[in-house]
Amino acid sequence: MRPIFALSLLLFSLMLSSCEGDSKTSSSNLPGYSGNVGELLVVASKAEWIRSLETTISESLGDIQYGLPQDEPYFNIVFVPKRRFNRILQSHRNVFIITLSPEYPGEGEVEITRSRWARGQIVIEVKAANSRVFHDLMQKRGNEILEAFQNKELNRLNLRNRKFGSQVLAQQLKEKHGINIALQKDFEIEVNKSRAIWLELERTRNAQGYEHQINQGILLYYYPYTDTAAFDEERLLQIQDSVTQKYITHRQEDTYMVISPDFVPPVTREIQYRGTYAKETRGLWRMNGIRMGGPFYSLTTYDASQGRIATALGYVFAPQFNKREYLREVESIIKSIQFEG
Repeated sequence: MRPIFALSLLLFSLMLSSCEGDSKTSSSNLPGYSGNVGELLVVASKAEWIRSLETTISESLGDIQYGLPQDEPYFNIVFVPKRRFNRILQSHRNVFIITLSPEYPGEGEVEITRSRWARGQIVIEVKAANSRVFHDLMQKRGNEILEAFQNKELNRLNLRNRKFGSQVLAQQLKEKHGINIALQKDFEIEVNKSRAIWLELERTRNAQGYEHQINQGILLYYYPYTDTAAFDEERLLQIQDSVTQKYITHRQEDTYMVISPDFVPPVTREIQYRGTYAKETRGLWRMNGIRMGGPFYSLTTYDASQGRIATALGYVFAPQFNKREYLREVESIIKSIQFEG
């Protein structure tokens, strides 16, 4: 069971507002959302929470995210009893409300509302007759609900990057490679070839009195589409290794990035990306020859405008820190990509 945080741990962040705007006139007078990235407020009856709801939430919204070197949940769950869900807490960025009552017969209901009490907020309310029905509903639709919260967090990052990221660099990539991309601030080009682009962000963060290195990178590469075998999982992984071996190298000789399948085998799944068939992969990488590694996320799709297969690979190196939010940042950049034409 994943840890559920107490309400008191949330209070310090409640006055933080977001840079995300909202185009809807009806939300223009609302306050900005509060709360930390990756935090999810769950509102329910305390008695029901203790009796059964905590277990159901821990197994769904609070489950472990695949593809990270250390166990991290998809979201940090913060439970709030309904009687304490006041005006201040209602501004939280991600709110999940559970209402159990005999007046909701059948399989239950799921309602998704955006900017309900704060701009840029997402509120999902599940109504069910009892905890058993709620559990069954989460078994069926838990992934859908989880993805709604995840996509909202990615969208917030995308809006931040479009507002504060380098427009000059984005324009260079558009002109040379025919892509629109919302890059995070301070990314720099390491490699810029006709069929490959390697971008990296290097920074440090203080922990326990010391500065520790954090690297985030994006590698975009293309090759001609020949047939549907281009999306074969084994082939995708082989191509990824061959491209990273060529471009993502270290100053030490014979040192390059490869997939590290032993501890966390890479997992690939089919998705729809901007209305087009695609595959995404999560797993771990390592540097051949030295002790470096971390999580990666990749997305491969067909670029019809140029008849090519396009892969965007994002990776994180942050040995002293949790990786979930750093990986979410590179995933947001990858999912901002649009092809010209």
